[in-house]
Amino acid sequence: MAKINLKIQSEDSKLNFEQEILLADVGFIISYLSGSKKQEIVKGQNLIIKPQIAINDTKELTNLLERYQPRSNVEKLALFATYLNKKNNDQPFSEDQLKDLFDLSNLKMPENFKRDLSIAVERGVLFKLKDSNTFITTNKTNKELENMLFKQTIDESTIFKKKRVRGLTERAELNDSIKSVPITGSIKGVSIKYRELKSGSERILWVVLYLKTHGIGNVSIKDVEFLSDKLGKVLQSKYFAMYNKTNIDEGKIAKVENKFIITEEGENYISCLSI
Repeated sequence: MAKINLKIQSEDSKLNFEQEILLADVGFIISYLSGSKKQEIVKGQNLIIKPQIAINDTKELTNLLERYQPRSNVEKLALFATYLNKKNNDQPFSEDQLKDLFDLSNLKMPENFKRDLSIAVERGVLFKLKDSNTFITTNKTNKELENMLFKQTIDESTIFKKKRVRGLTERAELNDSIKSVPITGSIKGVSIKYRELKSGSERILWVVLYLKTHGIGNVSIKDVEFLSDKLGKVLQSKYFAMYNKTNIDEGKIAKVENKFIITEEGENYISCLSI
């Protein structure tokens, strides 16, 4: 990696700084020094320059958001981490840099940013360096981006595909194979049991995952209602859309032709739940 010798001297000669830096960082430094934000850049004898995102780079970030369309905060963190990883030439990035991108993108800052960041680290989407409050991307970061694109293809295939008969939307019927599914109330590898769940949205996720583990990947509303009744806490069809809205909005459930599929994010969410 090419390096140059950077020398900065103030007009009154009170500030003198010289240091060898990466050539790729020159753009960041020029952008910072020519910006309107005034920050304290001298601390002791060292000059601290915080790389800033150049104005022209916002277009690239906007294009990424439009391409991947992240829904959950973890997805947004994965996208921002990928962006910073490229801009920083594979160097670690900080929590503050991730926060800055929410502002730069005009996206609402998560109400509990540290919790969402911790979830991203727990799932392996980000890796936190030891003895440092900095992060790097992982293979799972790329996997998260792939999942975003996959969910888009599912969404696009369902647009305008709702069939209506006499003004009523058709609903998939009960899958007969559901009747032969054993009722155990637990899922291998998932600590929480169905009866221990508190919300309707989590019960839907649990039931869809339960059926997937028994070989039924595409699930109808009737399937969920039938199995939930057998498990002891019925999810009535008339309330399904209300309960499932959160799952759809957060990318935990995908809808394909009136049937529902649990995403990797949905599986991870259920697997992390505990009493």
